[in-house]
Amino acid sequence: MESIGILLRTTRGDFRPCDVDLANFNNPELEAIFQEARGATFSLEAELANRHSKTPAVPLPFPEFETRVRSRLKQIQVDGRLSARDANSVKHAVSILTTEQTDLRVGLYKQFLNDTIRHCGHGVSLLCAAGIGSSRIRDMNSQARTNLVQYFKSKRASLDCQELDDFVMQHWLPLCTG
Repeated sequence: MESIGILLRTTRGDFRPCDVDLANFNNPELEAIFQEARGATFSLEAELANRHSKTPAVPLPFPEFETRVRSRLKQIQVDGRLSARDANSVKHAVSILTTEQTDLRVGLYKQFLNDTIRHCGHGVSLLCAAGIGSSRIRDMNSQARTNLVQYFKSKRASLDCQELDDFVMQHWLPLCTG
């Protein structure tokens, strides 16, 4: 593919912004150039946003996610604990839920956890933290995360059990937070 560049056409001729001394242009000319560049930028941003909203960032293997979540549930029921890695994922989720987040991607994960708590319960949220993990959730687009919450909402009854409730109490998964 050829290199991509921006070419501006003015009454003075065509030029690339990076190759010209803008000090040679008067204010009305600079304002006109700025408005054209801004319009092009807004158009590109709208097109990219439209494309990202239509296509999930990653394939949506909900049955695979369910298998991973059910595996963690079985581990809790049989062993009364999670693996060290899964336990760290749960601690990380609790930390995210209990602190204010300024990083956008971490905020997306926090929102997913809150939505999961609100619609599926603390146990399912804990299982998602342990079984799916923050990076997979953050890599999804908004619609995919919403669909995943709805997917687990439909599976909630089959995931509820006393051992999971006890485990949630041990790990103090907080109520929904901002």
